Amino acid sequence: MTERPEAEYLKSSDIGLVIAKGMAVTYKADPENPVDFFARWLLNQSHQARNQLLQEERAIKVKETRDKHKHDLKIADKDRKAEEKQGDERHNRIREFNEKVEGSRDLEDELPALVDHLVHFTGATAVYIGKVVKPIKKITDSSDDKAHIDDDALPQI
Repeated sequence: MTERPEAEYLKSSDIGLVIAKGMAVTYKADPENPVDFFARWLLNQSHQARNQLLQEERAIKVKETRDKHKHDLKIADKDRKAEEKQGDERHNRIREFNEKVEGSRDLEDELPALVDHLVHFTGATAVYIGKVVKPIKKITDSSDDKAHIDDDALPQI
């Protein structure tokens, strides 16, 4: 003999357990109007179940947000370390270049290194190099060794 579908539905753990618990509470309370008491108890159970579900969903969202934040912090820390390393490498390269230039007897020997240095740090595809000097003025045979430099003029490339 097969049971009716209504009975199967009521026996399910979602429905049957709640109804059985509600009936037990109603029996113990022995209210004047048991149908109203039972109906209100069911409504209260429904609200409590909904609130519990919302709290569980919020807890999941909070956990996901915290996990994402931790992941973002790890990525930011890796990026910061990479930038620091890149900054240190850049600083070391600049320092090495400056030491090379300071120790050079003839700066024209360092022009290829200067071009490479400028291309690397500016991202340029080509570099023109010029020298800033004071304009030269005409001198006479009796002038001293610095008489050809015009100190009042603007420097030129």
